[in-house]
Amino acid sequence: MRWHDFPWDDKIDTTFAFGEGLSFATDVPTLEIQRNGRSTQLLNYLLFELTFALPQEPDWQFVGRLHHRSGVYGLFDGVGSGSNVYSAGIRR
Repeated sequence: MRWHDFPWDDKIDTTFAFGEGLSFATDVPTLEIQRNGRSTQLLNYLLFELTFALPQEPDWQFVGRLHHRSGVYGLFDGVGSGSNVYSAGIRR
C-alpha cells in the first residue's frame, strides 16, 4: 500500500508505503542467530518506506526504507524475534 496525499505535497512531494508478506532466506541469517540465539529461513516480512521529491522533479526521489523480518512472537518456527535493515538512497 502507498499513501500519496499529504497536505505539504505542494512544497515536498511525499509518499508513505507499507508492505506485508513472507521473507525466505536461502540460508538462515547468521546475524539473526548471533543477535537472537536462533532463527529460521521463513519469517514474516514488513516494509516501511518514505519518499520525498521536489514537486517540479517528481521522478527524482530521496528514499528511506525499513525492512523487518520477524518470527511474530514465535508464530514462525518458535522464533521470537528477527532483524531490521535500514536503507536510504536516491531513486529515479
